[in-house]
Amino acid sequence: ETSETSDETSDSKNRSSSFRGHTGRVTGIAVGGETSGDVVVSCGVDRAALLWDVRRGVPKASFVGHEGALTSVALGAGDAFDSSGGGLLCTTGSDRAVRFWDARAGNGNNACVRVLNRFEAVPVACASCVSQANWFATCGADGLTVLDARVFREVAHFEGLAPLTALAFHGESKLFAGDADGRLYALDVWKAPPRSWE
Repeated sequence: ETSETSDETSDSKNRSSSFRGHTGRVTGIAVGGETSGDVVVSCGVDRAALLWDVRRGVPKASFVGHEGALTSVALGAGDAFDSSGGGLLCTTGSDRAVRFWDARAGNGNNACVRVLNRFEAVPVACASCVSQANWFATCGADGLTVLDARVFREVAHFEGLAPLTALAFHGESKLFAGDADGRLYALDVWKAPPRSWE
């Protein structure tokens, strides 16, 4: 009994607040804005991405449209997203799609502005996305793609890699990616030409 009380007290001391909104496991979180934590978006197996009102601890907008669990979420930076909660965010899902959302509509009227069936040939249980300035990068079993969100055009595509499970931008044009076999790749965006989407 003493141990339970001690654990609860310790837990409450280590946790500033908790937010409830998803109905299942949370699979990704993205934080942005001019001050860290101004904008927080999460995604989960409930097929939803939630834009949070951090002060009140409640979702202020939801993004629903994927046909499977969401695997990751990323916020646009630079011109693509601002601290007022406006701009673009990107989600990937087990439905093999990448979706771009315009968060500026707010109040649940958020529009999906583009759907890319990026992973048509392979499952993407571990697909993920990240952003740097106006670029979004997505990865999965078929490689890694960098897209310019201002025009939804491919900037670069890396293939011939083992199935990728994680990635992160480093600086303006460098990426690190990890694969299912334990390898890490250092990649330069400008050394991989884009594919044709025609």
